[in-house]
Formats: sequence, structure tokens, C-alpha cells
Amino acid sequence: MSVLGGIIGLILGGLFAIFGALTFGLLPGSSAVALFGPLAPFVAPVFATLQAITSLINLHISVAALLWYVFAILFTWLISELASTSYFGSASHTSSMLPAATRPTLTPPPVERLLLGIMIGFAVAINSIFWVLAGKHPHQFPIPGHASLSAVIALLALLPFLCVFMAVSTSRGFQSFIAWLGWLLPFSWLADIVGFIGFVIAGIVSAAAGTFAGLRFDPATSSFELSITGLGTAFSMGHFNLVSAANSSPFNMPGTSAHEAGHTLNTMLFGAPFLAVNGIMIPLNQPVPHNRVWGELLAEGHRPHTLPGLPFSPLWTP
Repeated sequence: MSVLGGIIGLILGGLFAIFGALTFGLLPGSSAVALFGPLAPFVAPVFATLQAITSLINLHISVAALLWYVFAILFTWLISELASTSYFGSASHTSSMLPAATRPTLTPPPVERLLLGIMIGFAVAINSIFWVLAGKHPHQFPIPGHASLSAVIALLALLPFLCVFMAVSTSRGFQSFIAWLGWLLPFSWLADIVGFIGFVIAGIVSAAAGTFAGLRFDPATSSFELSITGLGTAFSMGHFNLVSAANSSPFNMPGTSAHEAGHTLNTMLFGAPFLAVNGIMIPLNQPVPHNRVWGELLAEGHRPHTLPGLPFSPLWTP
């Protein structure tokens, strides 16, 4: 089901990316239609309508980009809610479908695997098409050797699609590849930009307050961790993670640090909207435990605990 979902996701993500390119003026309508080959006569009216609406509204590119991201978040929210519901049986996630085994691996329903593939394909298409367009617009994207370099990155951006196969997604080596490649994947950049700013501010404030406890780097997930004494929570913002000093743990063992690094992997694979949706769903689903949210289940699977009550969805660990 993951492979089928991945193919569906590639189509949806491709359409979404092309619509965005049309809106931003990076792709003429005729060029976009030509990409669909024999389906061109069917999609031509859609693109013509979209261009007419775009020219009528005449949105500033920053507003168009914001709306594009909002739609991406809404789509991701829908997928995440459906996936969580597939595990726990209701939209509120109130039922307790926890496995009896000591190692609390949830058995993925077929629909969850389908949705997982859709999210993977969706993000992969957006990332790859971005770099294809970047190679065709040297003025908007002033990258040295832009044409050849963009083509190489566009091809590399397709490789995370292999995560639709469990044997690949559970490979620690491939996980590291995704984490490092994530620095070049535009669908996750917003998380890294916000994360870096928040990381620097938190570091300065904690140092001034005397609560700075340590700064570490995890090569396996290309993520930075700032530990702060007295921090009442832990959260991830792309490649930048904040944890309480009391809960900081080895990166390669079950614990808070490995869990937050799991969020880093999620963000690099699914994009920044997935991280945003995860953060939104946790407070909205209260008082239901936060580990019933799909993003939490996947992150916990990075280095899963062996304790009952801490379930995980198999992606990073079988």
C-alpha cells in the first residue's frame, strides 16, 4: 500500500508544485500543460482557469507563497488525522489500541500505509520540481553552476521516495542520508529557518539566565541539540532541537534526544508542514495523550522504547 500511496502522492505533489509555480510566475501555462503529455488536453482548461484567477487577484508573491503553505498544511493535517484515526478508531483518538507486547509496535492498518506513501510522494515531488525550476530560472535562483547543480539535486531529491519500502526507511545509513539531504530540500526549509532563529535566541537567553546546559550535534541525523536547565518540554524545529537538561539522552538510545531527532527525520522526509501539523494537533487533541498523534508515533519509532504505553508506528524502526 505504501508504494501505491507513494505514486498517488507524487501525482498530487507534482500538481501542487506546478500550481505553485504558475502562481509565482515561474512556469508559463503552456510549459506546465506540456508536462502532462497525452493528458494535456484535459489539464489545459484547469491551468487556464488557474492563471486567469491568479491574474485577476494579482497576489503579491509573498502572499501567494503564504497561501500555498497554508494549503500544504491543510492537506497534511487531513492526512495526519486520517492516519491517527486509522490506528485509534476515532477522530478524537480516545480509544486505547495499545499492543500487549512489551515492545509496543503498532500494527499499521493498510490505510495508514497508503497515507504514509502519499505523504512521502507528495513531499518528494515538491522538492524535486523546485530544483528543476531553479535550474531554469538563474535570475531568481543565483546558484553557481545552477543548471547542472540543480539537475543533480533534483535527482537526489527523488531518492527519499525509496522510504515507501520498509527495508530502506529502516536503514540507519539511509536515514542519515535523508537527514543530511534535508538541508537542500525546500519543503523543510521553513522549519529550519524558524528553528535556527529560535535556537539562537534560546541559546542567548539561556546563557544570560544561567540555564544553558549544553550544545550537541548528532551526525546520524545532522541535528543540533540545545539542552536547557529547567525547560519544561522538548521540541524539534527542523535540524534544531531543544530539550530539558534533565531529559537529554544518548542519541543512539531510546530517550528524549532520540525522539526529537526522530522529528527531524520526519520533517526532512515529509516537509515543514508535517512538523507544524504535529505541533497543532497535540494541544487540539487534549486531554488525549500526545503520543496518539501520528507525527509522535513516527518520531517515537526512531529509537523506540521497550516500555508499555509508548507505542510507535513503524517507519524508522520495523
